[in-house]
Amino acid sequence: MGPVRELRDYLGLQSDQNAVFDARLREWMTREQQWNFDRGDPDSWRKVVDRAARSMVYVLSNRILFYQAVRLRNDLPELEFPARAKKDPKRALEYLHGCFEEAVEKTGDYEPVFFPEEKEWAALMALSGTNSLDAWDRTLRAVERFKFKEIAVCLRL
Repeated sequence: MGPVRELRDYLGLQSDQNAVFDARLREWMTREQQWNFDRGDPDSWRKVVDRAARSMVYVLSNRILFYQAVRLRNDLPELEFPARAKKDPKRALEYLHGCFEEAVEKTGDYEPVFFPEEKEWAALMALSGTNSLDAWDRTLRAVERFKFKEIAVCLRL
């Protein structure tokens, strides 16, 4: 499965099994996202959990894609989870942070893109599903195949 499905399943399961997690997720949805939903209505909850998964993956995906767009021009390393990060969402996020920090240093710019305020819990969640890191690893390999320099040439035409 892809990152969205992995995360959707993870959020649904964790919120059903862990009251503290459920409260944190609902707080993120209501305070940070300002979404309306009815936790007691299964259809409403299913839809908002799907929306949360899509939003969390979208934000992290944008950061990864932006990194790729500036990587070659700034001699940045390819994104590839090290072995120690392939099974631990916190280590995977630390790895991405290190890459993003290097991108900010080398470009002298883009800090708001790489480090959006109050998005780190969401980024950690995006990496936390049972098979999420495998899905993200496949995503990183797929993104690496894109030729971002060619996109810039096409846009100038």
